[in-house]
Amino acid sequence: MSFTRRRFLQASTLAAAGATCAATRGSAAAADVARSGALITPASFAAQSTPTASYGGTLIATIGGDMQTFDPAISYEWTNWSTLQNVFEGLIGFKPQSTDLVPLLAADMPTVSEDGTVYTVTLRQGVKFQAPVSREVTADDFRYSWLRVLNPETASPGVTFLFDIAGAQDYFEGKAQDVSGIKVVDPYTLQIQLAKPTAHFKYILGMTFTMVVPHEIADQYPKDFSHHAVGTGPFMLKDWVQDQSVEFVRNPDYWQEGLPYLDGVTFKVVNQPTVAVQQIQRGEATCSRTRISLRSVIRNCRATRPGASSSSRSPPSGRLTSG
Repeated sequence: MSFTRRRFLQASTLAAAGATCAATRGSAAAADVARSGALITPASFAAQSTPTASYGGTLIATIGGDMQTFDPAISYEWTNWSTLQNVFEGLIGFKPQSTDLVPLLAADMPTVSEDGTVYTVTLRQGVKFQAPVSREVTADDFRYSWLRVLNPETASPGVTFLFDIAGAQDYFEGKAQDVSGIKVVDPYTLQIQLAKPTAHFKYILGMTFTMVVPHEIADQYPKDFSHHAVGTGPFMLKDWVQDQSVEFVRNPDYWQEGLPYLDGVTFKVVNQPTVAVQQIQRGEATCSRTRISLRSVIRNCRATRPGASSSSRSPPSGRLTSG
């Protein structure tokens, strides 16, 4: 594992593990996060008001710089890490505020052979890609997504992370027509054969490069998948104006029943911290993002903005809080 790969793996783990979104006292909006604490309302604000959790509303956050891509196969920027999790998911995620791994689109954590070279993953059934694909995700979709990363034409900066898989490097270099180490056992079972025991491989399964994408959209827009991004996540990409804003809307068919709470999430690119604070004070933004964990927000955030639309739905019981 090279120095660059090691550093990126460490950075990715830290990014998924913790984040904060600082709201300003007197803001017209505030957010309450159950369990994870990814959004933190200052004590001075909390002392004056006890928000009541409800569905609906839109979280508006300012960010210091725009995302570079919405394609998990080529994302290598720190600012993209948590944003991609808004739309895309992989087999494994990170537990909020920690580096502990938890199953996401996998029904359970992978089983590993005694020699540490074979990972067997059972997929969660009933998970669907967002519209307009709207079909169930299968093991073939993960195989397709990983071969896409390994395709030289994709130019993925994370391609070497998958070289731990048997035959992956030969496929990338054009020495093989397929990757022998990626086997679809059945629609819900994926088997991964490593070239040698690799202790950190389970963390690679939690990285953006291994997130699943639908071939219908990726093949249709091979050079511009970012602006047509479709995944399995709680939110769908609605609009992205580079260097200005990016807007997400609730995925009505999200596989975790009752989630997300919010109707939408919007990021506004604001390069000056003082301007960001002023927007919060004027009620034009909910919070300012530093290293906000989108997965914590979208899974656990409940709209508490005065006047925000909400429904009478009851919070789901037994919901996951991974990643």
